[in-house]
Amino acid sequence: MPRLTLPVAAAGASSYTVQNGCDDVEQPAGDCGVIELIVGTGCASGTPPTFPVYALAVDELEEPLAWSLAAEVPVF
Repeated sequence: MPRLTLPVAAAGASSYTVQNGCDDVEQPAGDCGVIELIVGTGCASGTPPTFPVYALAVDELEEPLAWSLAAEVPVF
């Protein structure tokens, strides 16, 4: 399975969310190291098929602290 590293670590973050347009995964900040998000081919478009991956760090009030975007991740 391909791995993608998005730089989104943020001081004061209470949780992190990773989204790919079809699914999302949220984890508390203390549990973060690797967040696994399965990508189905139905989430991809284009030739060759690609999909966007968005990562977001939020604080206790759900206010955004930092984000990262990989716009065209290839489907393997």
